Amino acid sequence: MATDHKIIASLFEHDYPQIEHHYAKLRQLNCPALILWGRQDQVYAFTGAEYFRNLIPNSECLILEDCGHIMGIDKPDDTTRAILTFCDNHVKLLH
Repeated sequence: MATDHKIIASLFEHDYPQIEHHYAKLRQLNCPALILWGRQDQVYAFTGAEYFRNLIPNSECLILEDCGHIMGIDKPDDTTRAILTFCDNHVKLLH
């Protein structure tokens, strides 16, 4: 169990000193952004999705129900559909 705590702590220590710098960069994004989050995510609380939606201009947020942290495994079809729909709505392809 102590090893689990060390692993999780290392995730937060890696960029934590730079977190405000990263948040400032996110506030400056000038393109559409999709925030996908699993409601049952046990790594980061799903309330973080709304935080990032408010932080990032021109962002959309989708909470996937019955889904944890690894959406591509927990809900592959829903994840794919969300990404493709977002791209259809925001990406203009040059022909």
